[in-house]
Amino acid sequence: MMKTLCLNMLQATLCLCVVSTIGFSATPAAKFYPLNQTNTIDLSISPKLKAQLVLNAERVTVQCQGKNIQVLTKVGNLPEGQFPVQIDDFNFDGLTDVAVGESTGSSGLNWFYVVYFFNPKTSLFEKGIEDLGTGSEIETTPNQKEISGHSKDGSFMTGVSYRFQNDSPYIALESVELQGSALVAKAYKDPAGKIVQTIVTDYDNKQVKAKVLPAKAFLYDSPQESAKTKAYVIKDDQVALHKFSGSDWGWAFVEYKGSKTIDRWMHTNELQSLTPDTELPGRVEK
Repeated sequence: MMKTLCLNMLQATLCLCVVSTIGFSATPAAKFYPLNQTNTIDLSISPKLKAQLVLNAERVTVQCQGKNIQVLTKVGNLPEGQFPVQIDDFNFDGLTDVAVGESTGSSGLNWFYVVYFFNPKTSLFEKGIEDLGTGSEIETTPNQKEISGHSKDGSFMTGVSYRFQNDSPYIALESVELQGSALVAKAYKDPAGKIVQTIVTDYDNKQVKAKVLPAKAFLYDSPQESAKTKAYVIKDDQVALHKFSGSDWGWAFVEYKGSKTIDRWMHTNELQSLTPDTELPGRVEK
């Protein structure tokens, strides 16, 4: 995914002031702020701790009561002269955090946020997550202590979800959806970054199953023609989908349960989805 980073400093000739007050109990929606004025946001980090966030054409700063001014980021030439800021308790510790949209994708349809977590030991906002892409705002799921973003990448919608271990964020889930297919390929990871499960689901999080179309469909050790094996499945055999490969999802990694379980790659266009309201790409009748 290509991102456009424009860090040319803007000179503001006119300085206006907009003041608002936000705490972590407020609706956690992203708000867009214009670059041609100074925007001041009063933060309620906790019931006893206040701070002030200042945004203008040059930089984003924050200052807690009795502390020095902290520069979070410099501001560049962003689309339409504005950028988003989202205030929420992103690491679920009961304290207010700040996310700043610092860049856009090449299509201009996405924002890439940097999330700053408040550290009560230092009274500073520390960079916790970089380049969290989303079409508009970061999604939070407090009951799972998870934050997520979804961004458009060509004909695909990509997603990433973070969870926390020992107060440190890690990528728990990466997902890719081919638009128009209602299929979501998911890869779950442990805190060390190891993939522990791959699965293709529908929008109801149910694993997608498919049937074989041709009289004989060969299986592959990897998603390339040179990896063809002697093993095959036959017409109307059913398989469960685990992941895809290729820019058009032309290969599918499937699980077939017969006298023994076989996990191999096969051509996606040799399969027809059995899951309602889903469509496998490139399907041809055989």
